[in-house]
Amino acid sequence: VIDRTQEQLRADAVPHAVATVVRTLSSTAAKPGMKAIVLA
Repeated sequence: VIDRTQEQLRADAVPHAVATVVRTLSSTAAKPGMKAIVLA
C-alpha cells in the first residue's frame, strides 16, 4: 500500500516523506520497520 501511494504522490508531484520506525522506548502500537507517509 505504501509503495502504490508513494508512486501516485510522485506522479502528482505532491511533496511527501516516508518515515520508518527504527525503535521505540515504551509500549506503542508502532513496531520497528513500520512505515508512514507524511504529507508536507
